[in-house]
Amino acid sequence: EQCSQEDPLSARSSTCGPSHDADPEAPQVSIRSPEDGTAIDNAPAELTIEIDASDATSRVRRVSLSVDGDIRDEDLTEPWGFSASFGKGTYTLVAFAEERLE
Repeated sequence: EQCSQEDPLSARSSTCGPSHDADPEAPQVSIRSPEDGTAIDNAPAELTIEIDASDATSRVRRVSLSVDGDIRDEDLTEPWGFSASFGKGTYTLVAFAEERLE
């Protein structure tokens, strides 16, 4: 179905098509492993990064991993996790979860 400008229901504040309830809460996500503060002394080191992700009202669709601000990888299936090689140093790991809106 197409919306038209003449249609009073197509005003800026309305939508065209079936309505749905938006999920007001973002998914919960945390890095389970490695623990915060883990030191990499022997380089290169292959690490398994395990992520916990859940959403109270819908399912998690994707989990992404950022290393030092750059998205390194994404996972589309549970269990959420990544393998990555790191040189000696300190890194900032951040996980992001995206919910599946159904």
